[in-house]
Amino acid sequence: MTLALMAGYYVVGLCANICFKEGGTDAAHRLQYFIGGNILGITSTALLMGVYSRMQVNIAMLAASVGTFVLVQATFWVAYHSAVTPLQFAGIALAGIGSAMATARGPERC
Repeated sequence: MTLALMAGYYVVGLCANICFKEGGTDAAHRLQYFIGGNILGITSTALLMGVYSRMQVNIAMLAASVGTFVLVQATFWVAYHSAVTPLQFAGIALAGIGSAMATARGPERC
C-alpha cells in the first residue's frame, strides 16, 4: 500500500507540475491550469500524508522530494526538450544517488 500511495503521489504531483508549467506559458488558459494544478497538488499532498502514516517521516519526505525532483526534471527534459547541460545531468543524478544512499539501511544506533 505504501508503494501505491507513493506512486500515486509521484504521478499526481507530476501532473500538477505540468499544469503549472503550461499555465506559465499559455496565458489564455492560465487560470484553468492554475486551478487544475492546485487541485492536483492538494490531492498529491493527501496521498503523501498516507505515506507518512506508514513509514518513517524523514525517509518518506526524502523519497517524496528527491523522487519528485528527478521525475519532473526527466519529464520536462523529454516533453519540453529543455536544454540540460552535462553538469546539470550530473547534479540530477547525484540527487537520486544521494537519496538512495540516505534511505539505505545502515547499522542501527541506540
